[in-house]
Amino acid sequence: MTAQGDKLELLQKIMSAEIPTNSAYEEFHQLLNHDYKQYLKSDDALFDVVDSYMNLLDVDKEIASYLRNEEVYSRHLVAMCGAFSSGKSAFINSLFEKDELKLPIDINPSTAIPAYVIRGQKKISGITKDGGRIELDAEQCSVLDHDYLRDLGFNLNALMPSIIVQTELPEEYEHICFVDTPGYNPGRSANGFTHQDKALALKLANQAQSLIWAISVKAGTVTNSDLSFLMEILEANPEKKIYFVCNKVDLVADRDVNAIMKQIENTLDQYYIPYEGISAYSSRKKAEKTFLKKSLKDFFAEINKPRCEKKNELIQKINSTFIRHINADAIRVQRLNHFKKNVNEAYLAFSEISLDYSTIINH
Repeated sequence: MTAQGDKLELLQKIMSAEIPTNSAYEEFHQLLNHDYKQYLKSDDALFDVVDSYMNLLDVDKEIASYLRNEEVYSRHLVAMCGAFSSGKSAFINSLFEKDELKLPIDINPSTAIPAYVIRGQKKISGITKDGGRIELDAEQCSVLDHDYLRDLGFNLNALMPSIIVQTELPEEYEHICFVDTPGYNPGRSANGFTHQDKALALKLANQAQSLIWAISVKAGTVTNSDLSFLMEILEANPEKKIYFVCNKVDLVADRDVNAIMKQIENTLDQYYIPYEGISAYSSRKKAEKTFLKKSLKDFFAEINKPRCEKKNELIQKINSTFIRHINADAIRVQRLNHFKKNVNEAYLAFSEISLDYSTIINH
């Protein structure tokens, strides 16, 4: 098939992807957009009904997103972050037990569509904007870079905003989901994608529970642009767990590795950047050479736990909205009872006045 034919086939698969359904979600959606709206029209107890409705609309969107990506939300999400050409995709590839499947690696900015990587039987799914899924092969996955998207002729990101890669990973990653982020500072304009890359990298970093920050050994330290981006992330998420990986250490002598590791540690301490540990790592050899504070293996062991926070968070948001209604109704009942009491007291007082007036008239 020609390259043009491949593009048309991909577009056809995306447009015809079956959108999954969930009866429980559909019932919630119906209750929210019909029954709850009707209830708000008749309920004058809660002052900020618009805010309550908007809050539940946000929950509705989050539930839909959760159902589309349950295998992501049920795992500890680790965003692979760092500058252009720091070895982010190569690091994730080094975790794969087999080399049949690889994320795009290039001397140019390559990560164009976020790839969520989880342990499972080999399978690559493109997730459409409506939650549909299409199957991709390893070759299609490996070419999803900026150049491919530019030459495609349509906005693939808008139609297929993410992909989920299931591959053979060791058991220690059972409950971890890795997401490969674009470099926030591409070495070239990336055909106009630079601004979008930075925004996407920041969005994915904020969504993740933990970060692995890749530093190329060639950089020799944490750069000023690294520090600036890290501070931007920590400003919004000061408790974010961050582990630093000094990558490509097979390219320098052992004595230089130790000096670079110490320089990274000193820089992080100087700028009060919290870190779980620092690893000297070779993606090519798939091995950690040395570490400071905590090894990669120990870090992964700590976070390799199933997550249920997202479900609990959504339930809490729904409950908090209706608790506001209950409290508002209780206050309204209290006010009505108080008003009723005042009316009764006024009625009794008026009755006594009327009785006294009648007695005077009769006399």
